[in-house]
Amino acid sequence: MIKIKWNHKHLDECQVKKILDHKANTTAGADTELIRITVTGIDKELVKDITNETANVFSKEILDLYNISNVNVLDKAELAKKPSNMSAKNQFVLFIIIGLVLGSGVVFLMYYFDRTVKTKEQIEQKLQVPVIGTVQEYKGK
Repeated sequence: MIKIKWNHKHLDECQVKKILDHKANTTAGADTELIRITVTGIDKELVKDITNETANVFSKEILDLYNISNVNVLDKAELAKKPSNMSAKNQFVLFIIIGLVLGSGVVFLMYYFDRTVKTKEQIEQKLQVPVIGTVQEYKGK
C-alpha cells in the first residue's frame, strides 16, 4: 500500500483519502504499461490537484517498491473546458424522448395483444352467427 503525504492548502489528509476512496479510479491499458488516473468531483481545481499529486506520489513510490527506473507522468491533469457529464437540459430532452418511445411502445403492445370484443359486428364476424341481443351499459340514476 502506498502512503501519500499530502500537502494541500484547503484539505487535510483524511479528506483527501475520502475523496480518493470514493471518487478516484485507476485503470491500466490492456496491452500497455500505462495507468490512467481519473478523479471526479465538483471543484475542478481540487480535482486537478488531487490527480496530479496522486500521479506524482505514485511515480515516486513505484521506484522504491518495484525498483523500476523509467517511470514518468505522461500528461498532467488540466482543467476541463466544460463538464464531462451531460447538462441538465440535455438529460431532460433525452429522458422526454425515452419516455415517449417507451410510452408509445407500451400503448402499441397493449393494443396489439388486446383480444377483447368491442362491438356486436366483431362478434358476428368472428363467430359467424347473428347476435340475438345486447345488454346496455348501466349509467346510474
